[in-house]
Amino acid sequence: MKKLFALILALLMLCSCSIFEELEKPAEPPKEQPSSSEPEEKEEQPSVKTYENIYEDFGATSIGQIQFLDENYAYLNLFHGYQGAEKGFEYSVCGIDLETGEAEFVFSGSDFINRSFSVSEVALSSPWIFTGSEVFSNGIGESDDMHEKFPEVTFGYDICFDTQTLYWSDGGKIIAKSIPAGETRTVYEYTEWENPRIITTKACPSGEYIAFVADSGPDLDSGTDMGTRYLMCIDFEGNLLYTSEFGKDFRYYSFEIRWINAEKFAVFTSEPENKTGARIYSLPEGTEEIITFNFAHSAIQNNFAKSYPYGMICEMSSDESFSHRLWRINFEEGTAEEIYTAPPEIYISGFDLSPNGKTIGWIESDLENDCLKIITEVLP
Repeated sequence: MKKLFALILALLMLCSCSIFEELEKPAEPPKEQPSSSEPEEKEEQPSVKTYENIYEDFGATSIGQIQFLDENYAYLNLFHGYQGAEKGFEYSVCGIDLETGEAEFVFSGSDFINRSFSVSEVALSSPWIFTGSEVFSNGIGESDDMHEKFPEVTFGYDICFDTQTLYWSDGGKIIAKSIPAGETRTVYEYTEWENPRIITTKACPSGEYIAFVADSGPDLDSGTDMGTRYLMCIDFEGNLLYTSEFGKDFRYYSFEIRWINAEKFAVFTSEPENKTGARIYSLPEGTEEIITFNFAHSAIQNNFAKSYPYGMICEMSSDESFSHRLWRINFEEGTAEEIYTAPPEIYISGFDLSPNGKTIGWIESDLENDCLKIITEVLP
């Protein structure tokens, strides 16, 4: 009996030792989950808020552009339909509260589609909206509201909100009109060529400088519309501050000019090997800085000055099925940060960055339907 009891006790001790050994054994690392990396990649894309049918609420067929007044309120340029060769498209402008999604109609008109659409606080709390050929104050219809339409000229519409002045080109002349005074004057006239054209006009935010491109007109020998072109800049009195022939500095006829702050403007071009070149000119010194980004731009933000040092550029990638990608540029550091990539074969257009640089809005389209998309708090 004693032997049997001893045998049972030995067995119990052996079992208890194996249990403690199992508990003391170091834990094995968790097994990798096959799909664990996929959610992490998706989390790198920021959270996007989508507004699907805003344009339909106003009887529009598509959204042209968005322009932020601040990080919580923006204006949309909506298109309704083609009205013929003389009037172009019927369009409207509505304001949208990005927190509630509520929208209100503020203006309608007719014009040809263009890329200029900007908004600014003018006269304290009254936003002025520039559509590319018309400028008006918010709340149109009241007795003290303002509405100005540009003359029917070919090139160079622009506005300086700070000085409430319209600018446009007429042949080789740059014309300015003070909205408060109602006075029109010729700021500058290019006389070096027989029939010059000023094909773009961009006024700086303070109204002190105007950057533009002067063109000698069609090259009759080659049969093209690409004559000699000069990049130029004048002050508000018409004094020439800077001039550079495109043929010497860069060989590209596709370009965009934007002021990035009160004393710096940038010329964006497509560089060799599918890159974007930004040539930044500082005034009044006339210095030049070249920044090259490793992607080709398909569109750029309308108004960089309000969100400086940040700005937005859109890239169309050269993948087998194309995709549009949004980049945020830091002009002070010369860097580009990839923010968002649209699904394959989806177009991005009409994008803008809020003045504080933290909210991004754009129009996303599959060529049949448009929707407005918003990303907030991009910066920490």
